[in-house]
Amino acid sequence: MHPRNRSTRRPVPDRSAGFTLIELLVVLGILALVMVLGIPALQNLIIRSRSEGFAREASTLLQRTRLEAIKVNRPAVVHLDTVNRQMRAFVDVDGDFSFNPDPDEPPRTTDYPIARALLPGNVEFQNPDGLENQDSVKDFTPVAVGELDARGAYFRPDGSVDVAGAFRICDVRENCLEIRVDPPATGRVQVLKWHEPEEEWFGTVDPSDPAGYRPWRWN
Repeated sequence: MHPRNRSTRRPVPDRSAGFTLIELLVVLGILALVMVLGIPALQNLIIRSRSEGFAREASTLLQRTRLEAIKVNRPAVVHLDTVNRQMRAFVDVDGDFSFNPDPDEPPRTTDYPIARALLPGNVEFQNPDGLENQDSVKDFTPVAVGELDARGAYFRPDGSVDVAGAFRICDVRENCLEIRVDPPATGRVQVLKWHEPEEEWFGTVDPSDPAGYRPWRWN
């Protein structure tokens, strides 16, 4: 006798698995909405981080230049190079308010560069619209760099600055920051933000400074 053939039953597919077309469309719609709302906020955050990042870098460059002046007992300068979109620092060994290194002299016996800070995209050396008849450099000391006549933070060997002043930057959303060196006796470096309604520079990066801190507002 042959064994009885047992009928085999195919498994019924589980129709609850996966997504339906309507569910996929809903998910895609939600993703599109999130992108539309989130991308501008992300762009603003990137621009803001670039402005703040450069302000911190410029502040560090100024502090480093001051320490270099004290270390080598020679004047040192930080100035703007608007053509190449950067801040440059050098030691003015001969103290003539100009950058004129002599390639025939031994290293560090003539003017020599310290470092530089490159300006990021969407940020410019610029003065706020609310301040007329002033450019991106306020006060400071006249210096000569090649054929460029400019103004810069001129640190003396004792760490003081010849004339107080500030470098100013603005981003594409008209948020403007000022990297200020003041008072001259101490060469203190601080970062402030321009607020259009008050027409005033205020606030510092460090909220632990109760004398000068106010919350920054961003456009």
